[in-house]
Amino acid sequence: MLPLIWKQLMGGNLDNSYQKREPMTLDPSPTPWRLALSATVLFVAIFAVDLLLPLGVAGGVPYVAVVLLGWWFPKRNQTIILAAISTALILIGYLYSPEGGIPWVVASNRFLALFAIWVSATLLVMAKKAAEKVKKANEELEQRVEERTRKLRESEALFKDISEASTDRFWETDETHRFTSMFDHSESAIFPAAGEFIGRTRWEAAGVNPDEDEKWGKHRDDLLAHRTFRDFQFAITDEDGINCYLSASGKPFFDEEGNFRGYRGSATDITERKQAEEALQSTRILLEKTFASQTAAIFVVDMPGRMIRTCNPATEKMFGYPINEILGEETAFLHVDEEHSRKFGEMLMPALDDFGVFETEFEMRRKDGTVFPADHTVSEIRNEQGERTQVVSVVRDITERKQAEEGRRIALIEAEQANEAKSEFLATMSHELRTPLNAILGFSDILGDQYFGPPGEGKYKEYADDIHASGEHLLELVNDLLDISTIEAGKQSLVKEKLSTDGIIRECARIITEKARSKGIELVTKVSENLPPLYTDRRAMKQILFNLLSNSIKFTPEGGRITVSAKASKRNTTLKIADTGTGIPAEKLPQLTNPFTRGEQDPHKAQEGIGLGLAITKSLVDLHDGTLDIKSKVGKGTTVTVTLSNVAS
Repeated sequence: MLPLIWKQLMGGNLDNSYQKREPMTLDPSPTPWRLALSATVLFVAIFAVDLLLPLGVAGGVPYVAVVLLGWWFPKRNQTIILAAISTALILIGYLYSPEGGIPWVVASNRFLALFAIWVSATLLVMAKKAAEKVKKANEELEQRVEERTRKLRESEALFKDISEASTDRFWETDETHRFTSMFDHSESAIFPAAGEFIGRTRWEAAGVNPDEDEKWGKHRDDLLAHRTFRDFQFAITDEDGINCYLSASGKPFFDEEGNFRGYRGSATDITERKQAEEALQSTRILLEKTFASQTAAIFVVDMPGRMIRTCNPATEKMFGYPINEILGEETAFLHVDEEHSRKFGEMLMPALDDFGVFETEFEMRRKDGTVFPADHTVSEIRNEQGERTQVVSVVRDITERKQAEEGRRIALIEAEQANEAKSEFLATMSHELRTPLNAILGFSDILGDQYFGPPGEGKYKEYADDIHASGEHLLELVNDLLDISTIEAGKQSLVKEKLSTDGIIRECARIITEKARSKGIELVTKVSENLPPLYTDRRAMKQILFNLLSNSIKFTPEGGRITVSAKASKRNTTLKIADTGTGIPAEKLPQLTNPFTRGEQDPHKAQEGIGLGLAITKSLVDLHDGTLDIKSKVGKGTTVTVTLSNVAS
């Protein structure tokens, strides 16, 4: 029995379990075998004393001391064992102790001893149980503290690694928003030193007054309201005038009582990004200005739907549509019609597939319906996958260029016609000069050789008259050449005076009447009465009328009629010379007033003259700021209308 009890008191592998426990008190606890030995010695001593004392003595009470040794035993049941042993020894002592004492007192003493033992054991077990709970709780708390400490160290290590690897700065401010600390592991040459921030607010570091800057004022309001902020961008200028751009983010923090303690956050150097953004913005502005300043219409078209995404102001000006009526529309509405648009697309796509660019001339249509020639240059835009997503179309109105080309073409034709006119002039001039010269030379030879006898014969007078007429004709030719050269040189001067319209017409008609009568032509004048006077140069006016009447006589056959008429309005007088001559082909009318141009091409069929009469007449009329109009029909005749001012200028 005793070895079993001893083993229970020793707790089997008590040493191992005990070694795992920490002492319950500050003093070192006895070893298990010493506790068991002490309990055994006490049991033996108390039991021996109890056997020696009479029954009436409370000899069982000292067993409480043995039970209290259970506090140092590691297991609660060991305390119960001590109490049970004590109970057994008390009962044995009751049976074997010497007799004596009052029975109820003896029983009471033994009962009180047992009561004290078990109350002590119960309280001790409860205390040990509570202590074990507290110890377990402490151990769990220590484990949690250790775990949290480990996690905190890991977090600190993580934060340290991140902060050391990051180019950001980590900062902290106090309740007045002044920087109290700043951790900087960056190597930025632009980022201001951390010491420049300590003791200053963010706006003080930036040199800005929040009361005068809306953005900074709003930022300060956010800080005063303890609001979290993100990506607040600002610039700091260093002593060299170089801007450093920063992006700050922060979050307020509070103490355990909820009092605001400041902000914590990070700041990133975004100088390079800002510089890139500014460069990109400058490039964008330059491109936009270039895009907007182009006189050519430029529009970006989404493919394959050919829908206009954007265009420049020149597009609006060229086509007459407001920009809001252009954007989002297909390009077909700018073409002449659907057929034109279809043909354009058929030419466009193969060219883009082969060369990536397409150039052509194609007609376009404005909002008012007018069609104009345009030069097209279309370039494609492809995405990273090589798909054609858009095209840029540049359209130039080439109306002026086409007109210039047409003008050059007409000028070339006119130059060729002028060259032909020169050839005609040379042929005509040689004929016109040769004819009277031949007559002069021939008749003078006859006179000199006296083919018809001595001078005085009738034939000589006739030949002399022919020589005179030929000389006058040569003089007229030379005068015409001199007049046209003077006019073309701009040296012709006018001496305007008040001339009677009826008088100047009748004077010229009277001089030319004999010539008309000799050809069997009737000359009729129809002049209204009381015509206002003309303000013209007398010599020029007579030359105009003589040239026109002479032309009519030349091209009017025998039996024909020439009619001269005049009428006036408040400011102008209109003169008309109409004949019933051969008429002039319509295609020749525009060139008739050019020098050296005649209605008849063949000089052998034409009337005498070198084609300067109408050119001189037109020039003289122009010098008077008048107009000359020619209407003619082949086989019917020609009417020339001259309009001159009758108001002094």
